[in-house]
Amino acid sequence: MWFRKIVMRKTQFFIIMLLTMMAAMILTACVSFTLETQRFVESYYSADNCPMAFTVSAREDCEELIENDEVASSVITKMQKRNAKYLTDAFYCEGEKIPNEGSFAYAIEDIDKVDYAISVMDGEEKKAPEDGEVWITNICAKAYDMKVGDSFKIGTGKTYKISAIVNSAICSSGFIDNYPYYFNDRTLEEIDGTDGYALDLYVDDTDISLKEFQEILPDEFTAAKMFMIDRATLKMCLSILTGIFGGVGVVAALIILAVSVIVFRYLVRATIAKEYQMIGIYKALGRDNDEIKKIYLSAYMVSGVIGMIPGMFLARPLADYLGKVVLGGNKAFVLTEYTTFIGMAAVVFICVVLWLNVSGELKKIRTISPIQAMNLQMLSSEEKLSKSLIPSAASSVSMAINGMWKRKGMSLLIIMILTVSVYIDVMAGEVALTLANYAEDRTIWENLPEYDCMIKTMGNEDALSYIQNSDDVVDYVQLELDPECSGMEIEGTEWSSEEAHPMIYDNFTEERYETVPFTKGRICLERHEIAASEQFLSEVDKKVGDYIKVSNGDKQIRCLIVGSYSAMMKGGASFYLLDEDFEELGYHVDYQTILVFLKDGIDYDTFAAEFEKAVPGSLMFTDFNFVEREGDTVGEIANPICVVLFAAFAAFSILNIVNLIHTQIKENRRKYGIQKAMGFTTGYIIRESLVSLTIQYAIAMIITVILNEILSPILFSLACGVFYIRKPFWLPATVGGVTYVVLMLIALVMLQSIRKIKPVELMEE
Repeated sequence: MWFRKIVMRKTQFFIIMLLTMMAAMILTACVSFTLETQRFVESYYSADNCPMAFTVSAREDCEELIENDEVASSVITKMQKRNAKYLTDAFYCEGEKIPNEGSFAYAIEDIDKVDYAISVMDGEEKKAPEDGEVWITNICAKAYDMKVGDSFKIGTGKTYKISAIVNSAICSSGFIDNYPYYFNDRTLEEIDGTDGYALDLYVDDTDISLKEFQEILPDEFTAAKMFMIDRATLKMCLSILTGIFGGVGVVAALIILAVSVIVFRYLVRATIAKEYQMIGIYKALGRDNDEIKKIYLSAYMVSGVIGMIPGMFLARPLADYLGKVVLGGNKAFVLTEYTTFIGMAAVVFICVVLWLNVSGELKKIRTISPIQAMNLQMLSSEEKLSKSLIPSAASSVSMAINGMWKRKGMSLLIIMILTVSVYIDVMAGEVALTLANYAEDRTIWENLPEYDCMIKTMGNEDALSYIQNSDDVVDYVQLELDPECSGMEIEGTEWSSEEAHPMIYDNFTEERYETVPFTKGRICLERHEIAASEQFLSEVDKKVGDYIKVSNGDKQIRCLIVGSYSAMMKGGASFYLLDEDFEELGYHVDYQTILVFLKDGIDYDTFAAEFEKAVPGSLMFTDFNFVEREGDTVGEIANPICVVLFAAFAAFSILNIVNLIHTQIKENRRKYGIQKAMGFTTGYIIRESLVSLTIQYAIAMIITVILNEILSPILFSLACGVFYIRKPFWLPATVGGVTYVVLMLIALVMLQSIRKIKPVELMEE
């Protein structure tokens, strides 16, 4: 009997299969993508596969310094040492200059003997670079469009061949502001640079914090440290976008599921109304409520499960694609049996949700009696007796308004589905657009003023003197974004110096901070004031107007919190201090960065050429290189993921539109027959339906605009920590316009079936 129901309403049940397939596919793919990538990151940076910290020391005896220290040697259980060099000369690839603010080159003789993951992604797979060859990281290659076979030159030295592009655990994300370059020992010796010694440090205690680890390092080792990055930071940088897009995807999948459930409930309700008499006949023939309920429940559940199973299998390649995108194409990433378990769990979850909602709606069968069913034609429904909103309506517009008024429930359902369909597509587009313009929106991500150019002085005092005396410069600000602050303690946290993230500046005027997007208050302008990110304030449980203590040993200052801002850089937790306060804590300020504000009409290229000629030891950029690289990384990951989600949402929207129009036509067959018997033409009936859909769509667009204005920045801040999202007018207008055209085209095609309806059918049904 249930199979006959499916055959009789095959179009409706086919759409149900597609909807459940979409819900199962997107939910499984997003959950699997999130959990599988997190599992991979945990394995990739596990204590067995990765050091606790990667370091480069200026001292050749760095290994002995730790071995001879009683505390350090008791905690650090393994070390691996290799030659390295610090390179400050400019890089050139195929003659094009690549900015270099200081990078490290590492020696490799056998890739299998390196104690962390390095895998060849493109190029010949071999044990190590040969003489005159260099291996570059995949992140670096994508950032500067470098390919296998290209020439690579360092300063005025020799030219080397890029023989492989690799994924490296020491730099698996564009959020790491340091790209390693790999040579063999012989080639490394001939390169100009500062000699260093890479020392990878292992610990068995996986619970040791970064702060505790830093405290056990010998003072001599710390003083000679040229570079250090810890495993926890690498894990965070590799997985940060996984959490963002995985969360967005799962929420979107749950929205799709929620809307699908509402649609299912409506379909069940419409089916009961359509087959009211048939249900009464079933009861008259002796079938009880549970038997009748089982017929309909079986039809819906079988259709849903048939749709979910292919959705579960289609989720696997989608999850694999998303995982490889967010992990930078790392070949080591493969899906495991977890994806199968997740798919099965998603199917069970959706089945339970579907069963609860369908069976809940089918409870209305109990209220139907055979007598009511037989007398259905003589009964007057609430809809039939309700007053028209526009009396004596004649035009298709007024008739459409009256129809919507009488069937408020259906109209609200259509408006809700159209709103969700348009909004999630608009939201996906805005997320992609926001992240694609990551570098352009630097004041948002950096929390710095809108400057014209940035200068890395590299310790050259002539750079500051030139800027101070230049007639082309209207103002400047000196910054120290990564000051040495070991021993710093902040009230309310257990942060290490690597986690504190102060930003030190001077000459930061009130006029300049106006371009910094503060959520509340202002930048600190007086002694013992602090401005902090919202994540920082959340961590220390403070708010603007409170006081907070910052200390270093026996030195302590009590600062008034005067402003807050949203941030993603530095893990979201950062704060501003005046240089005088930083020095009062016993730290030394070594400014390496100058933000320059040029006078109106000054050409940047001319100014840059004159500056570099006068001060050859400094580097000038229009932006922070790491922001550009982070922007490239975010865009490369965000764009394909947003395209996939956008396509999935669009397909879901079209399915819902088709389903709604199909259901309306089926429900209104009697109405259309009556209208034709009264002399209304097919064209009139189609116009009425199109007008009704247009009005409902217009209301949905108004709600979408309101949601977009209020909800989108909140959702984006939950994912990225920044209360901001690009909301250009043209995006919702374009999505809304395209969706409306699709809606009208689908409606026009499907409404052509009205031409086949004859008044005599009214008597036959």
